[in-house]
Amino acid sequence: MTAFMRLAPFRHPSDIPLDRDPAARTLPWIIAVMAFLATIALAGAILLNGVIVRWSNSLTGTLTIQLPAAAGADETEQRIKRVVALLRDQPGIARVRVLSAGESAALVEPWLGRGAAAIGLPLPRLIDVGLADGARVDLADLRKRVEAAAPDATVEEHQKWLDEMIGVIRWGWRLALVIVVLIFFAAGMTIVFAMRTSLRIHRNVTDVLHLIGARDQYIAEQFQRHAFRLGLLGGLVGAGFAALVIIGLERVLAKVETLQAMHLELPFWAWAILALVPPAAALLAAVAARYTVLRGLARMM
Repeated sequence: MTAFMRLAPFRHPSDIPLDRDPAARTLPWIIAVMAFLATIALAGAILLNGVIVRWSNSLTGTLTIQLPAAAGADETEQRIKRVVALLRDQPGIARVRVLSAGESAALVEPWLGRGAAAIGLPLPRLIDVGLADGARVDLADLRKRVEAAAPDATVEEHQKWLDEMIGVIRWGWRLALVIVVLIFFAAGMTIVFAMRTSLRIHRNVTDVLHLIGARDQYIAEQFQRHAFRLGLLGGLVGAGFAALVIIGLERVLAKVETLQAMHLELPFWAWAILALVPPAAALLAAVAARYTVLRGLARMM
């Protein structure tokens, strides 16, 4: 890493030998770890937000009616027809779709395996019901009418379950954002302490620069450039490693059937946001360094 720092194209000549500080060897690694954690947490927040949006759009205003299998296939089909006719006469219902036996079997494959339908398990039939925008349906009355048309049938409302799940996921999303903020705060404090140490180490050099007419702003700019370089280097290393981890996790999770419906994959625009972590780390390092050095020099006067 030291060799890379010396060859970095954004390196600027300095009157202070800052590259010899212990901070020049350790600070990039510390920032890299924090950039890695921040990138992972930010990616998690984006994924959770995507789950909230997809579930809200797909399940809001829907009902599912479950009809247990009857003694015979004909009786099951008759029950389905009675329930469908009842639903189509119900005000406020915009869509009624009966899932085929194959579709119902596909829904339980992650839990029962691919052979569930082949071994003759009596799987229930499902009816997907979509409500019209702004429509209000008396669920208690609808349940009674559906049960009368098809004994043991159940009407499941997704909204309550959806609200509870989205509430939990939203807390996870908020926690991920708080973690990102705390990581950047910790990184800023680390840079402050590192710059204070560096300023004390080079006290004699800064005194000489003051004697020959250098102002505090000039000295602070040198620490600022140095911190910006270390922050950018650490941010690139940490965010780059995090990107490899995220890509690896996406490929692993894509093979898990029970998680495929959640679409745990970052969209293209999310990668553009994650790419802002290294410059954000560099900017944070520069600002923290400038603030710390200016305050330190003012106290030395």
